[in-house]
Amino acid sequence: MPDTQPRAKTVVKELPHAQLNRIVSRELLRLVGVVVVTLFLYIVPLALFPQGSGNAATFYSLLLVGIVTLALSIWSEYTALLLAITTAVTQNTILGLVHGDDGAIPVAVSETKSIILVILAGVMLLRAVFTTRFGRYWFLLAIAYALGVVALAAQIDQSFAANARNFILPFLLLIAIIASPRSNQVLLKIRLYLMAVGLAIFLAIGSILEAQIGSRSWKRIMNVDTLAGLNALSEQTMVFGRSALRVGGFLVEPINAGYVASFLLSYLLLVLIDRLWHPRQGQLLVIFGLLLGCIAALSTIFLAATKNSLLVVATAVVCYLLISKWPQSPRVAFGLTMAFGTVSTFVYTATVQGASYLAGVWSDPIGRSGGESTSIHIAGLLEGVYSLAEAPFGHGVGSGGNFYRLYNPEISRHDWLSTGAESALGTFVYQTGIIGVVLLGLVLYFVLPKLHPIGLAVFTSWFCASLFSEAIFGSIVAIPAIVLAAYLLPNQGVKDAQRGTSKSQEATPSVLHTRKRAGKA
Repeated sequence: MPDTQPRAKTVVKELPHAQLNRIVSRELLRLVGVVVVTLFLYIVPLALFPQGSGNAATFYSLLLVGIVTLALSIWSEYTALLLAITTAVTQNTILGLVHGDDGAIPVAVSETKSIILVILAGVMLLRAVFTTRFGRYWFLLAIAYALGVVALAAQIDQSFAANARNFILPFLLLIAIIASPRSNQVLLKIRLYLMAVGLAIFLAIGSILEAQIGSRSWKRIMNVDTLAGLNALSEQTMVFGRSALRVGGFLVEPINAGYVASFLLSYLLLVLIDRLWHPRQGQLLVIFGLLLGCIAALSTIFLAATKNSLLVVATAVVCYLLISKWPQSPRVAFGLTMAFGTVSTFVYTATVQGASYLAGVWSDPIGRSGGESTSIHIAGLLEGVYSLAEAPFGHGVGSGGNFYRLYNPEISRHDWLSTGAESALGTFVYQTGIIGVVLLGLVLYFVLPKLHPIGLAVFTSWFCASLFSEAIFGSIVAIPAIVLAAYLLPNQGVKDAQRGTSKSQEATPSVLHTRKRAGKA
């Protein structure tokens, strides 16, 4: 992380090549194994328990995913984290290819990623309670937040389940990762580096393939027209007033593909900056990989035509610069970056819509929306905030957003946007009110100082993007983003681990120095 004082650059020693090669080989082997497990978790339930098989089939599908996830979480938390990522980003491709032509996907299969997250977060939090100094407090924070959101239910139905999942799981995973015992920063960096570069290349390959063979042929291969939830994709958007086609590749949904690539690009770009600022011995291969990952992520973003990607990358860089300037003030960096992102989005929209947009959007957000799609996201955000005046304690979880419209298609466009739709934070505020805002504020207050500078930048960009997109809280986007943001130790955590004062180091021996447990870390 750059500082403000001019000084000579120092060269940081890397691990011995033989040791580094062993670690990389082991991590690549781990990734291959996780992909195999992912295929197993999706294909086996579809083959044995097709839609309509009854409650017994659902139970056995849940049992299969639960047993595999629990075993992996106990054996290796990072392996389970990788499984959560792969099940999220490959879900649409695998299910599209193997589900057949009837479009019937059992909910226990389509929500595999959510089941994995719940079990994994539970194991990580419980382990933290018994192995770390402050584990019990993180556990209580997670429980208080989750139960608080559930208690605000409007009614128990599909809309509640979908909204509660998006409101709870990203922050549950965030708290669980921060609470979990980790002590070897070098290994953590290697893991994230390989995951980010690999995922960026995976997304780029899918997007380029779709662009080459054509979206119609690609969607026919993926059975998009018969697969529930993928038959109404956003195939084009407006960028600076001009129409742009978009492709989704292996994620199928262009918006999700663009967002995941955006957070990967933010992370890889900041790591690249850090690498260039603090040279290491033998870093040419690493820099080549980072550049390759950045190019791959940029390709996916370009083909997906996600405008919010500009906001994601810009806010990540701004936050990184701010935390470099004030390393002891992560909350200040977060707040200033949020302000920068919000103002930038309003300025962009006014540039496209005209100066009169800013004059009228405050009093009539929905009436001023349209033409430029960003104005719809702004309308959702403002309507969500304005709803506090009429319902300070919220309208209840499940009463708004895109999921409410999905299960209640008869509602008008005005009523849909008035629930904070198209803004993750907008609809969160609309549904949970002041109580939800306080709970989320507590999570942010305690979490922000525990993030690595690069992680803080990625998390801030993710949270800022949620102002203007409801998809940001969805598992497909949130899981990779949260892992990139939270997995590295904060600088103070590294110092504690080096001094041996952290209880997490006592509970988790260094993977680099304990070969016997290296494969399990």
